[in-house]
Amino acid sequence: MAEVLVDVAEPLVRDLDLAADPANYEAALLLGAALWNASVPGSPVGGAAEKQKVLAEIWKRSPAADAAEVERLCDEVMERARDLYPDEVRIIVGVQVDWGSDGRYHINVASAGSL
Repeated sequence: MAEVLVDVAEPLVRDLDLAADPANYEAALLLGAALWNASVPGSPVGGAAEKQKVLAEIWKRSPAADAAEVERLCDEVMERARDLYPDEVRIIVGVQVDWGSDGRYHINVASAGSL
């Protein structure tokens, strides 16, 4: 599921410098996970209402963010999830990035079957 998350979250991480700012990379993956969950059909944490909760949280944490651009980026991530993985119904329940002293990293994703 880690590879799926990285693929789906690509629009969120494409301009990040991983070595310079690992915390933002992990935050982008967490946002990608929330958007993934909102895009899973039939998920108890999916749908338009869940997307609005994600957007509200973004604006609460970053009130200066361009609302239209944020929503466009979130929609792009959700569309990637639906288009690239239409049969994947697992929801993501946890994301952790382990950073090694050599600059390498390992992404751990915990998932569960959608209810």
